Amino acid sequence: MLNIGNIVFQNPYFLILLLTFPFFWKYLRSSPLLPSLVKFPAIILVSNHKSIDNTPEKNSFFILLLRILIFIILVLVLSKPKFGKINHSKFEQLVIIDNSWTSSANWNDRKSKIKELLKSYKFSNFNFTIMSTTQHSKNDILNVTTNNYEEAKEFLHKLKPFPWEPNYELVKKNLKNKEKNFDSVFWFTESIINIEKKKLYEFLKQDNLFIVSSLNENLPPILKLNTQSNETYEFEITHLDEGISNGFIDAYDKNRRLLFRFKYNEKFEKDGEFFKTNVNLVLPVYLKNKVDFFQVNSIRTPSTVVYLNKWKKNKLVGLSTLNSNKNIQELDKGNYYVKKALEKNYKIVEDNLENLLAQNLKIIYIDDSYLIEKSLEKKLLTWLKNGGTLIKLSGKKLIRELNLGNENFFDFTFSLLKESSNLGKNLSLKNFLKIREFDNRSPFFGLVIPNEIKIKKYIQSNVKKSENIETLANLENGASLISAMNFGKGKMILFHVPCNLDWSNLCFSYLFVDLNERIINSIKGFKEENERILKPYLSINGFGELEKPYPESLNIIKNLVQKQVKVKYDKPPGLYKDSNGIYALNLSDSLDYNFKKFEFEEKIFSINTLNHKGSDLQNILISIVFILFILENLFIMISKQAINFNIKKNFKFLFVFLLIPTNLIATEKSIFSLVSSNKIGYVITKNKNINEINENGLISLSNFITQKTAAIMELPEPIDFYTDELYYYPLIYWSIIDENTNLDENEIKKINNYTKNGGLLIIDCKTQLNNILPDDCLKIFRNIFPLNFFSKFKVLNNSHAISKSFYLLNSFPGRRNNKVFVTSNESQKSDKGASIVLSNNHWTDSWALNKDKDFLFPLLDNIENQRTLSFRFGLNLLIHSLTGNYKTDQVHVPEILKRIED
Repeated sequence: MLNIGNIVFQNPYFLILLLTFPFFWKYLRSSPLLPSLVKFPAIILVSNHKSIDNTPEKNSFFILLLRILIFIILVLVLSKPKFGKINHSKFEQLVIIDNSWTSSANWNDRKSKIKELLKSYKFSNFNFTIMSTTQHSKNDILNVTTNNYEEAKEFLHKLKPFPWEPNYELVKKNLKNKEKNFDSVFWFTESIINIEKKKLYEFLKQDNLFIVSSLNENLPPILKLNTQSNETYEFEITHLDEGISNGFIDAYDKNRRLLFRFKYNEKFEKDGEFFKTNVNLVLPVYLKNKVDFFQVNSIRTPSTVVYLNKWKKNKLVGLSTLNSNKNIQELDKGNYYVKKALEKNYKIVEDNLENLLAQNLKIIYIDDSYLIEKSLEKKLLTWLKNGGTLIKLSGKKLIRELNLGNENFFDFTFSLLKESSNLGKNLSLKNFLKIREFDNRSPFFGLVIPNEIKIKKYIQSNVKKSENIETLANLENGASLISAMNFGKGKMILFHVPCNLDWSNLCFSYLFVDLNERIINSIKGFKEENERILKPYLSINGFGELEKPYPESLNIIKNLVQKQVKVKYDKPPGLYKDSNGIYALNLSDSLDYNFKKFEFEEKIFSINTLNHKGSDLQNILISIVFILFILENLFIMISKQAINFNIKKNFKFLFVFLLIPTNLIATEKSIFSLVSSNKIGYVITKNKNINEINENGLISLSNFITQKTAAIMELPEPIDFYTDELYYYPLIYWSIIDENTNLDENEIKKINNYTKNGGLLIIDCKTQLNNILPDDCLKIFRNIFPLNFFSKFKVLNNSHAISKSFYLLNSFPGRRNNKVFVTSNESQKSDKGASIVLSNNHWTDSWALNKDKDFLFPLLDNIENQRTLSFRFGLNLLIHSLTGNYKTDQVHVPEILKRIED
């Protein structure tokens, strides 16, 4: 960078080209040869005539001056000059950046404002000290002092929010140690304050202080799990600026797959400076052991997520070996298959029933091969009432003993008919039965039932059975397959079939493993150890996501008697692990709520008010070069009498010509950049978060298209229907966020012309972000556009040209997999190709990536290869927008059929 007066040259090395001027002088002062005038009779062909004088004619001084100016100005254009008030004195600037958990929700906006500030001083003689407020190691906070704009920008790029509270006392201490007087202090923070922050504020007020604060409405809420009982989770949602009376809490697994969404609508209460909302969330039984964390309102911050402890229960499972019949082979015993199903994840104890009861086990299996002695029935009943679970496999021996009166314990409990069903006999219409799908009240809900499982026999229960008997699984005819009955704190569970192929093949399937694991995992009564030393496993970053542990992370001692561990740089929120499982340290459990709202006197909202920017001279110089070039050629043609031009008569023309707007060339340059490359446009909405997601997702899609095709895609560009031309974009993505969206007549006309001339408009309805249910996109569309403005919408299927423009597709999912509607324009110019594609599948959400190149959002439908299909659909849309319906031509049919067969 080079400063000359008030002009700054951003590429000063190009000024060296001025030294090459003597080399170009020879060419600048010469002009084309004069035409030679030769007179000859018409019948004579003068073929070998040579010019009398081949020496170049010297140009006039005016032409030489024009050419010299053109050369000099072209060199200046390459050096990128800017004009502005340049203060040559050294600026000492201090930038303080709050990067604690409170900044997470507004971090991108904060970084853009800081970049704007740095850019405004780019051409000044500045010295920036940039300092964060959140401690990242012992007695240290991130800071840098530099006079290099690129270095400052690189520091800002690497800076990120930390998921703990700031250390303003350490910031003040570091500033005192620097012993510097700053010309200006810029503090990027929130409009909140506590005791430490107030002390720092009073200290900084001595300097020229500017505070760029975020609105309190951008503060993230705080989600805290107060208690958990069975499947009920009691949450508290806290916010400083406003009460949150409705919203949703999402339940995710460790792979960030959305398992459950709970919508709440509760009254909030004012508690001091804060608004608090209490929410009771009840999880379905089948999800109890699948959920890893909760998140409120899809806000990605460390205060809006709650991770759950995952202790290994190390449950002991007892297998009764009482009165074993030695003639029974090992493979004919039900306990053999139970042991094989459970020994990988549970410790198996094999003993007689009396000893198992004495060990106070919580789970005991009894096979059909074994009997319960009368003398143990009373002990067994007491054990059940105290919280034990007895799981019985029935069969022909149980039927025999029931008929002999030896097993009244089970007969009394489950009202058994003392006989097995006879499928395939007695005129039965079926030889076997299948298992009915588990409903959402069953603990087995969600398990996939293999088609090959067949039930040939089973022990039936009396139709007039007790109402206290709970059916956990049914056969397709409604008969009970697995029954349960509560005894005090415990439970007895009966399988109506044994592990015998003559009865069923259930025990020989993976479903048998899943069924038993669901039963065991639903049983309580296993306590955690009082004290554990846990090592850092995964840390929660400033955006509420898990990543590798921070370098400064230390082990923590978890004591059930002690208070909650205090979150800070060496004990960050996240998951801590030992041999017995995982402990979740959440930010919300550690916060002191010692801050309140505060309005700063020195508050400013926009960096533009500082107005340190210079004017770009490059476009002006390009315009001047263009004018000089035209003048030079015009003067030569007049001097050679190639045109007749009287300067006095045409003075007005010259005057108007010289007043051509200087931005003409710049405008042409901008238009050329738009038409010379492929790029996708996206419509700017009023929701900044949706705009960022759309841009992110379309960048990801553009990269995918560039990798998979010959098309080279540039970065997507934001557009506005009112101000921007649409013709430059083959495809435009529009997220409708308001059901009452209104377009004026000019905007509707623009969209109509765009779609009728080959443009493809993708409409993604996002009017119900807080609801999993689909939007009525067609209804919303009809509310925005006049009736019959577009042709009738049809459901997009695999017969449409879009489904085969590049990939052969049968579904068109995004983050969701709902129906997609399409309408075609009637223009012959565009081959009646698709003009509007409409759905609420949230395609950009499924394409968007975070900084680690992981996908930002989990998928809401779990179809096979959903993410891949989503990218392929996006590629097909772009190809269709460029090529139209060419794939519907009959010439492509053989190749398409061949690909379908493959």
